[in-house]
Amino acid sequence: MSNTDTAPAEVTCATSAFTGVLHAREVPLGGPRALLVRRTLPQRERSLIGAWCFADHYGPHDVRASGRGMDVPPHPHTGLQTVSWLFAGEIEHRDSAGVHAMVRPGELNLEAGAVLTLDVDPAYEHGVLLDQGIVHVGDTPLEVADLAYQAPGHQLLHLANPADSPARVVLLGGPPFPEELVMWWNFVGRSHDDIAMYRELWQDNDARFGDVSGYRGNTARLPAPPLPNGRLKPRPRPSN
Repeated sequence: MSNTDTAPAEVTCATSAFTGVLHAREVPLGGPRALLVRRTLPQRERSLIGAWCFADHYGPHDVRASGRGMDVPPHPHTGLQTVSWLFAGEIEHRDSAGVHAMVRPGELNLEAGAVLTLDVDPAYEHGVLLDQGIVHVGDTPLEVADLAYQAPGHQLLHLANPADSPARVVLLGGPPFPEELVMWWNFVGRSHDDIAMYRELWQDNDARFGDVSGYRGNTARLPAPPLPNGRLKPRPRPSN
């Protein structure tokens, strides 16, 4: 997902020794009547799982009843790509490449009715995000929107559903990202200078970002927040 925060904090994207459960915080996605999403990545304890640096969970929302849909004005992305996985409903997507598409429910989800043990690559770190139901990762119970983290070095990932009703999770994973990165707002770079350059280009309407045609919101273009007073510095990357 995208970051629409008007005062975003600096996030250093590096691996850490934390292993456990990350609890979600609510983040508004859009304007004053914004859709609230439950964000588990990034956090101070862990900013990356593999190359995944954002994890937002949202819904179910009756947009017709509440009037609070996902209305995000055109905004920049550098150094990151976004993926939307829907279990129900649909999202209208437009971008500066001229793409206009309705995103509908896909198949990238894992549903288990009882106990499941996955044979996983021990070189990968993994995250398990609970979408619905009751799931234990190992002996740890999850709440909806929790993201459980398992460090590299494990051959198996053990999931259990103690209830009679189905549960659904999203599995993230990948080798620990080898580089130290700085992530601020919707920009990902290797240094403060990268981020400052991206922000300046976006504010100057640089052609690299293109134009989004057909957007019907009130804000034609989402302005970047001001940079913090100090320099954005990546912290040393701890080993797992």
